Parts: sequence; C-alpha cells; structure tokens
Amino acid sequence: MSLPRRHAAPSHLARVSLELSLGNANRARWLWCAALVGALGAGAAATDAYWRQRLAPLQRQAQSLRDTQPLLDAVEQSRLQLRVSQARGQELEHQIDSLNKSLHECQEELTFFRKARDGKVRPARSTTGE
Repeated sequence: MSLPRRHAAPSHLARVSLELSLGNANRARWLWCAALVGALGAGAAATDAYWRQRLAPLQRQAQSLRDTQPLLDAVEQSRLQLRVSQARGQELEHQIDSLNKSLHECQEELTFFRKARDGKVRPARSTTGE
C-alpha cells in the first residue's frame, strides 16, 4: 500500500523545461564589443592626429626642398654660364694682347719706314741743294 506523501514535490515541476536566457549576457557582450571598437576607433583617430601634427613640419620641409630644386638648378646653370663667360673673357684678352702686339710691331715697322724714307729724302735734298 502506498501512503500518500504529504510534503512531496509535485511531479509537474520536474517536467518544466529550463531555458537559459542569454539576452542580458548577449547584450552586455555586444555593448562591450561596441565599446572596444569605439575605443579602437578613437585611438586610431588620436594616433592619426598625433602623427599628422608631428609630421607637418617634415612635410613643409620636404615641400620647401622640392621648391628649392628649380632654384638650385638655376644657380648651377648660372655658375656654368659664369665659367663660360670667364673663359670667353680670357680668350678675348689673349686676342687683344695678340692684336696689341701686332699693332705695336706694325707701328715699329711704320716708324722704321718713315725714318728710312726721311733719311733718304733728306740726304737727297741736301745733295740737290748743293
């Protein structure tokens, strides 16, 4: 015979299916992931701003170097033109010296011929005047 249990647990409680709800846990994980992605984005933006600030003087310097390259080329071209002009000037000085030497020789010859002519003419006058 079976005795009725007075304090026995009802049998329908054992048949209740348990559902483990991850709604709050999933939401917390998604919020944590979103916060992590946001922090990484903010960190990347801050790093970008920092490096832009640090590299700005170097970029200006690089730009000024690019701007000075045509000027350096012009200076080099001017130096080459100066050297060519100096060489031409020296050549012209040599030519002038040569022409002055030739002129001096011609003047000496002319003086010699004048003296020879005057020397011949004077004795002839002196002989004819006798």
